[in-house]
Amino acid sequence: MREARDVRMGQYGHSNQPSHHIPYMYDYAGRPWQAQQKVREALGRLYLGSEIGQGYPGDEDNGEMSAWYVFSALGFYPLQMGSPYYAIGSPLFTKATVHLENGADLVINAPANNARNVYVQGLRVNGARYDKTYLPHDVLARGGVLDFAMGPQPSKWGTGEGAAPPSLTQGTAAPAPLADATRRGTPTASGDTDATGLVDDDSRTAVTLAGAQPWVQLDFGGVDQPVRFYTLTSAAGDPAADPRAWVLEGSRDGTAWTVLDQRGEETFRWRSQTRPFQVRSPGAYRLYRLRVTGNGGAGATALAEVELLNPAPADTSPLVVEVHNAVVAAGDTVAMPVTVSNYADAPATGQVAVTGPPGWAVQPATATFTQLAPGASHTVTVQVTAPGDAGAGSYPVAVAVSSDQGSARATATVTVIGDTIVFTPGTDAELPWLFDADASQLDGAVYDGRARFTDGNSYATYRFPLPSDVTGGTVALDIGNQFLVQVSSDNQTWRTILEETGNVRDLSNRAQRSLDLNDLRAGASTLYLRIGDSQPADGWGSWLARVTITLEGGA
Repeated sequence: MREARDVRMGQYGHSNQPSHHIPYMYDYAGRPWQAQQKVREALGRLYLGSEIGQGYPGDEDNGEMSAWYVFSALGFYPLQMGSPYYAIGSPLFTKATVHLENGADLVINAPANNARNVYVQGLRVNGARYDKTYLPHDVLARGGVLDFAMGPQPSKWGTGEGAAPPSLTQGTAAPAPLADATRRGTPTASGDTDATGLVDDDSRTAVTLAGAQPWVQLDFGGVDQPVRFYTLTSAAGDPAADPRAWVLEGSRDGTAWTVLDQRGEETFRWRSQTRPFQVRSPGAYRLYRLRVTGNGGAGATALAEVELLNPAPADTSPLVVEVHNAVVAAGDTVAMPVTVSNYADAPATGQVAVTGPPGWAVQPATATFTQLAPGASHTVTVQVTAPGDAGAGSYPVAVAVSSDQGSARATATVTVIGDTIVFTPGTDAELPWLFDADASQLDGAVYDGRARFTDGNSYATYRFPLPSDVTGGTVALDIGNQFLVQVSSDNQTWRTILEETGNVRDLSNRAQRSLDLNDLRAGASTLYLRIGDSQPADGWGSWLARVTITLEGGA
């Protein structure tokens, strides 16, 4: 074992929060003395206000940079998210007291601690000898006394068998964390309710199900899917709409249903709370249905998310599905090509299912492919028709692919437009049009969102598929600083239409610049708009605050 002065930090970058676990990984490797040295070196070198960033070695991201310092200074760190264990490092002070919310105190003593004595020689927890390099949460939460013996040389403390923190896996077994299976299925709901918001991994989107006993169903397209756990996330609205009782069922033919789990008198303490449940009679089924049998008294049931979970390796399906966003006027039809590519070593046979919002027509809703050769692709063009009364906005179209070689899923957006397209970067209104954010950043508050900043060789590319009946219009850009604006009809060949040649860094040239739409698109039905940096070598860049497109001849 080396002395502290001979151990170097190397390429460790503490300014990047995803690196913060690295020093504590030595506890898992049976070399806790190196965790102790690295933690103390980071505490002593990287949080110096007069030398580096006023006390922070990088972005103080929602308090995480400070949290690492506070935990590490106490001598332990919550290394593994969701685990009830804290990895032990090296306490910074000779004594620290934490006043817990239950009224108890947690006292950390390290009387011999100083800048040289950074190595743990021994530890006692509430007077009892303790040789493990982790502390259980319940021990800390009850309060008590941690007595650290510190010294200037590495010791063998915490190197015995079983001293390392518990791991998710044992021996050489590969990790098999719980994975959400819903993204491999097609969601439907009672009353023709659009259920895609329940499986979009976004608890901000909620779905309201009408009726006394509504249901949500997942169809895995003829492929049996095992499920052992599931979660429900409450919506952000009225707690009376929370489900209180439900039945989870499975079926292999859509006719005969088996009860897998049944719950009653359940409650959600908070809004947008995710609660996990274990399936009491698990199995493998092609269809799963959650039937709500009671709620909090509201006339409808609301949920933000539904997950069907099973321990499984990462989804490495050899099938890839690609579908692009589209634009349509109310009452019109747009063609949406759906391309399935097979990267397996064997031919694939399966089905493509496309689901639009309630009231929308999709033809064909399903299509099959057979013996899709390795390396080959198959394209199905579906016709999506928006209702005549569809309001302006963006609507999801879900695509699910199932086959004997794997499954894939994608979601496209069909945007119903009137006579204008207006968005500010950083808002939901930008999402349907942002084709490639590249390395662009969001900078400052402007209008209802933020400005998009492109620096160096980064770009922000927008894609505008235009309805066929559009005959003209204008494109207006609220833009400033060192901007470079280019257009293309194929995302390959670019033409510069606006450029700031001066070295402007203070937004003194900010203005709304209007351009003729027909001149930009040159007869094409799709317009790509790319924002870049006119002077990539000087460390500055362009600044885009808003895009406004006015359409003529369309809806």
